[in-house]
Order: sequence, then structure tokens, then C-alpha cells
Amino acid sequence: MGDFGIYEHVVTREAGRGSRLGRVLLWALLALGIVGLLWLGLMWKLFVLFLGIALAAAFLAMILFRRYSSLEFEYTIAEGTVTFAEIYGKSTRRVTREFDIRVCAAIAPMDDDRLAAFGATDEYYAISSPDAENIYGAAYDSDKGKKTVVYFEATEQALRMFRAYNPRATVIKKG
Repeated sequence: MGDFGIYEHVVTREAGRGSRLGRVLLWALLALGIVGLLWLGLMWKLFVLFLGIALAAAFLAMILFRRYSSLEFEYTIAEGTVTFAEIYGKSTRRVTREFDIRVCAAIAPMDDDRLAAFGATDEYYAISSPDAENIYGAAYDSDKGKKTVVYFEATEQALRMFRAYNPRATVIKKG
């Protein structure tokens, strides 16, 4: 079989209403915590010490919020293997799933009966939002013996590569 090269696709998770509210609440709690520390510093006449603690807490919170506030999902197809990774804050990459395309029982649109019939016990979503177009699932038995389905946003090129490595299992929806 010919080498198809390497294909990579990245999608950014959309921030939902709940995550925005969570961020606002976290920032509000951080501000209250800093004000509380400064007030304690004034009351106990240790203002400089508490000011330092408050600045350190604010700096640490900014680093953590920036790093974990944006999440991207990446999948890479290379030599018949697909690797899914999460990218936090455009800087930290963590591989979450990796499997051989040839062992997939089904690679089909999310609403396809083959994925439902597979009976997955482990599901992983690498999608920007539940309303995204072209959400596909790849169903396979993991190394740990779990029936796993990974949902991702498929592109035409990715589907061509999936079909080349596993034509029996790959379903391309018309339309």
C-alpha cells in the first residue's frame, strides 16, 4: 500500500455558556481572595507579607487560567495509525488515544447504526461542539480490552485516508 504521508487536523473547543460563567466565578473568587488577604494584612499589621502572597496567588492564577482556558483537539494520521491529542493553552500537548486504523470495526457518522451496535463502554469526544458538522466516530477495541469510540470532526482528506487503510469499516455519508 502506498504511503499517504502525514495528515493533521486541529479543532478548537468552543467555550459554552457554562464555561464562561465558571471563568467569571473563578475570577470573582480570586479577586475576593486577594482583597481578603490584603484586609487581613492590614488588620494583623503584616501588609507587606500578605501583599506578596496575594501577588503570587494572582500570578499563579493567571498562568493556570491562560494555560487551561483554551483547549484544542488534534488528530494525526500517519502510516495507518491515528493519534488523538489535547492541546492546552496552545502550549501543552497530551496524547489521549492512539490506534491502528486497520483494527477499527466502524468509522462512520455519529448517528450511524454501526456505532450504536458496537456497544462502546469508553467514549472520547474530540470535537469543537456537539453541533459541529461531519462528526464521525471510530470504533475499536482498545489495548485495555475496552470497546472504545472516538468522535472527531472528519475532513474529506481524513476520510480518504481512513478508507484507504480500512475500506470495509469506513462509511462516507453522501450529501
